[in-house]
Amino acid sequence: MNRSDLAKALVHEAPGLSAADAEKILAALPKVMHAELQTKGEAVLHGMGSFRVHETKARKGRNPATGAEIDIPAGKRIAFKVGAALKSGL
Repeated sequence: MNRSDLAKALVHEAPGLSAADAEKILAALPKVMHAELQTKGEAVLHGMGSFRVHETKARKGRNPATGAEIDIPAGKRIAFKVGAALKSGL
């Protein structure tokens, strides 16, 4: 499912929602999620799941092309945990 398919599905599931409004919502969602993750470290969408920021430690890795050892710096990643309501529908 791509973005336009998702917008069409939203319009179908929510009577009264226009296609333009659905597109605006989908355009704003990444910005809102990014801000929420930066301020609180997690964003919960009840019925769907939760996004959380996890810290990663610095580690050693290998360049697959050359086999040379490289240093991978510490960083952050976003993990998604599926909610029970979404999981039960599978």
